[in-house]
Amino acid sequence: MGRNLNDQEYLKKLNRMPKMEINPDIKDSHLQSITQYEHQFQKAEKSRSRARRWKYSVIAVGVSLLLFMFFNADNGRSLATDIWVGLIETLKEKEADQIITDPFTAPNLEKVKFEDGMSVVDYKSDNMEQGDNPYNYMHRSLVISQKFDGEDLRRGDVVYYVEPGDTFQDIQSDNNRIARIIAMPGESIEIVKGQVFINDKKLDTFYGDGSSNIRNLDHVKEYNFAKMTVPDGHYFLMGDLWWRSVDSRTYGPVPVENMIGLVEGYR
Repeated sequence: MGRNLNDQEYLKKLNRMPKMEINPDIKDSHLQSITQYEHQFQKAEKSRSRARRWKYSVIAVGVSLLLFMFFNADNGRSLATDIWVGLIETLKEKEADQIITDPFTAPNLEKVKFEDGMSVVDYKSDNMEQGDNPYNYMHRSLVISQKFDGEDLRRGDVVYYVEPGDTFQDIQSDNNRIARIIAMPGESIEIVKGQVFINDKKLDTFYGDGSSNIRNLDHVKEYNFAKMTVPDGHYFLMGDLWWRSVDSRTYGPVPVENMIGLVEGYR
């Protein structure tokens, strides 16, 4: 009988039916089905009502803006321009919040004047290779500034330090290494498919993306590093040539006490 009526008429019909004695099991089952149906019907109706209100609100706002711009042409154009500029600025700010940049650090190494408080190092490892051996002893001697107390270090600095733990044996005769500061104390660092993320933000620098180094291209797909937080008094260091560098990815963040000096340039 109810199949030929709509949902609301069916419910009204059921309510008008005379009371009669029926099997209690059948009665309970029937009432439960009606109750479930009523709940589903009410829930669907509320959802449709919210959708209608949202739709009509959007239409009302759009019509209001069109009418305003029609009757106030100059003001309308100005308003539209302001809205567009504001939207662009908001998108730029949102994008900037998701990245970390470094406008101060350059990939090239400059020649510097040797002064008191400096030392010269002939570095034999190629872990800082970028295609032109900027840090390799075959081309130049590195100038190390030893006048620093571990303060004022910043991301991108290249430091000369003592490797913690067991020494990785290579052509370097001692366990002194050169690498770049990637993450600061208290920051989290993660590498996903060759891209470094600091505090879940993309490190948008030449040393934050493995593919920016032409010597890394064959290996960049292999680079992943699980997220970790750098302890206080430590720095996460990496060589520029990732696949040839043994650094903090292997032995963890380096304590500032292990740092001998900053690489100022070459002689």
